[in-house]
Amino acid sequence: MTELLRVALVGAGSMGLALFRGWLSQGRLDARGSCIFDPAPSNALREICDRHQIALNPAVTDCDANVVVIAIKPQAVEEVLPTYAGLAGGCLAVSVMAGTSTETIASFLEQEEQAAHPRVIRAMPNLPAQVGAGITGLFAPDGSSDDDKIIAETLMSAVGETVWVATEDQLDVVTALSGSGPAFLMAFAEAMARAGVAKGLAADTAAKLARQTLAGTGTLLVEDDRALADLRAAVTSPGGTTAAGLDAILKGDKTLVDDAASAAIRAATDRAHELKS
Repeated sequence: MTELLRVALVGAGSMGLALFRGWLSQGRLDARGSCIFDPAPSNALREICDRHQIALNPAVTDCDANVVVIAIKPQAVEEVLPTYAGLAGGCLAVSVMAGTSTETIASFLEQEEQAAHPRVIRAMPNLPAQVGAGITGLFAPDGSSDDDKIIAETLMSAVGETVWVATEDQLDVVTALSGSGPAFLMAFAEAMARAGVAKGLAADTAAKLARQTLAGTGTLLVEDDRALADLRAAVTSPGGTTAAGLDAILKGDKTLVDDAASAAIRAATDRAHELKS
């Protein structure tokens, strides 16, 4: 799309601010037509608003946005969202909150005098979005227009890749796989660094090796379109060091890694489902 978006961002914590920075850097915003609402604006947020002439905490009636992005804590939905019902009534709402359904969001944004039901699309970005390397799962309810889907994808692609899922329940799996996934990978990187220290490396050296190994592998996975199994095999020479390490992890049982990943994704998905309102 070529039209610049006038965005009202509700909640400018770490994720909200990362998104706004991405939109600015990608040239997707009409900055002077956009606004940000946050009860405790950081110095970084104030500086961004001053530099780009973005309205910070204006009266809701003074904000002429054509898309509202909701980036508040899920537990604040009932208290906060009705404040922006008038603003959201005439435009698309994109939520980046975990565990809050499109139906729930729409119910808090709805006004009695509105002729149409609020339009809501959900987005689930992950932590690497803060450095422009994220991936976002998107869900649009039945009846969502192509234009609304394009707007949502335009916004979220400013901070990384995007994928659409067919059902809202699948966003729970997205939350577990890509939302929680960075923590799973970081936990393994921590363990690798500790193991390096145990074998004699200095702590800072082991940490740097673990960090860059994880980062470099991520870049390779993005840029090389071979199957994951083929990429793994490419670094696993028969009888070599990698094969020995994998054998030590698997202990002859090739399902152990699958079992660990399945347990992590299943538990995180179940918890995301439990938290959903």
